[in-house]
Amino acid sequence: MNATTQALLDLQVLEFAKETRNRIRRRRERACRAVARLRRRIPIQVLREYDTRKRRFGSNSLVPVEGDICSGCRVALSRRTLHDSSVRPTECEHCARLLYNPTRRRRLRLEIYGVPMPLELAG
Repeated sequence: MNATTQALLDLQVLEFAKETRNRIRRRRERACRAVARLRRRIPIQVLREYDTRKRRFGSNSLVPVEGDICSGCRVALSRRTLHDSSVRPTECEHCARLLYNPTRRRRLRLEIYGVPMPLELAG
């Protein structure tokens, strides 16, 4: 998994975490600063694609490939899409979500960029 894909995953987790929407001002400010740092690390074109899908799909805008299937729409993917998704975030040809193909299992850290994460997000 490349750095851009990892940054997008971290961004998605932070943007939809309860901590970001929490009423406690200090935690919310830390989460917002972490989101801003991540957004600066992601190329603008990829960020625009992510933001477009985020409005439509919410927290499922960037989904993993499970086997040869998109985990968003549960439809089999072409070989080309499977290959592209292992290199960079790629659009699903069926549901238009962004796909990534994890080469190894990833566990979410309990703290991402200084923001404590709820235990239910840990993998």
